[in-house]
Amino acid sequence: MPERTHYEVLGLPETASLEEIKKQYRALARKHHPDVNSGPHAALQFSAIAEAYRVLNDSESRRVYDAERTLRQRQTNFKSAGPVNHPAGPRPASSTPPQQSATTATQESDRLLQQAQIAFSRNRMAEARSLAEQALHYNKKNAAAWEVMGDVSRNQERHTDALRHYTMASQHDPRRASVQQKIERIARQTVGPQSNSGGYTPSTPTRRPPPQYSARPRTPLTATMPPDKRSLTLVLVGFFGYFGTFLIVIFAGLNLVPSSAPNVLPIVTSWSWPYVSCMALAGALLGATMTITGAIRRIEDDLILSGSAGPHAPPFGILVIVVGLLFFWAAALMHLGVSLFQEALTASRLRLYGAVALLTCFFAISWTVQWGTVQTLLWGGNVIFISFIVGWLLGDFFRQD
Repeated sequence: MPERTHYEVLGLPETASLEEIKKQYRALARKHHPDVNSGPHAALQFSAIAEAYRVLNDSESRRVYDAERTLRQRQTNFKSAGPVNHPAGPRPASSTPPQQSATTATQESDRLLQQAQIAFSRNRMAEARSLAEQALHYNKKNAAAWEVMGDVSRNQERHTDALRHYTMASQHDPRRASVQQKIERIARQTVGPQSNSGGYTPSTPTRRPPPQYSARPRTPLTATMPPDKRSLTLVLVGFFGYFGTFLIVIFAGLNLVPSSAPNVLPIVTSWSWPYVSCMALAGALLGATMTITGAIRRIEDDLILSGSAGPHAPPFGILVIVVGLLFFWAAALMHLGVSLFQEALTASRLRLYGAVALLTCFFAISWTVQWGTVQTLLWGGNVIFISFIVGWLLGDFFRQD
């Protein structure tokens, strides 16, 4: 089946004016936007419409697109004309090397893909991208490699590139339900709620029709709310969440005292179980609040807890959690250092560790008993970080995306 042109995607003739293109784009975007269309193909249809508008809305890109389309049509017509009759006599030897067999190329692509998936699960983003690109060099239709490319771009907060790669993965393998869910979520993140003016930000490129099969994506718990109530809910959640965390710190510092000898915890002799409970509760509340309000990304984006639809490799996120349970400051330095080296350092991760570090310092300052400040500064981050992750996991169920 020949792929549709951008004009066919928008339902316009090739002679359409710029005003007609804008008008048709707004109408189609309102119809297929994920916030108003709950159909299984809405995200892919919207991404195709957005890409067509991005190309045709700009006169220079439209001119280049028309020229490339004309050239491809001429090449197709030339091939369909049949072979050319050459004069009798020996033909010159071809200088083109023999093509690699399809089986060998597919096997090499799968081998590189496996290495890319392992590298991604260990937070080695630059290496994962390079290996996925090599896998695609051998097999352009490797949907899993396109998905890894999308995962890397999403991890680096390059949403436009991520959506383009996921779209390619879905085109080559329409039955990859995980890709459809990722497209749905990124469409919500990059485009946002529907506006009254009907304007939308163009999204990712695609030049093929949407796939005919996909799994039903997970619907956020707040997706059924009207936009105004959704915004008010986030404001209230942020206020009570951050203010509640502050009250817990004040309560722990003013009302709790070190426990008696039988209840003393190892290493941290100034702590009591109620004090530890306050740190855990504050950390969980802060984690849930930050993810619900969008201050940090989903836990699967910042802490890689599984591979990228590939082999079972030791995930880097599990290592961060284990180290954080033993010593939070080492886990923070390790994660941020690896992210910086692997071109994966994002504002979300900085806010994550900054929030845990700041809350740890607040507890340390408020706990004025003997050795309390020093012990909390050293080891309090362990309790807060682990409880923060628990709240993070729970809060992800209430996110808008």
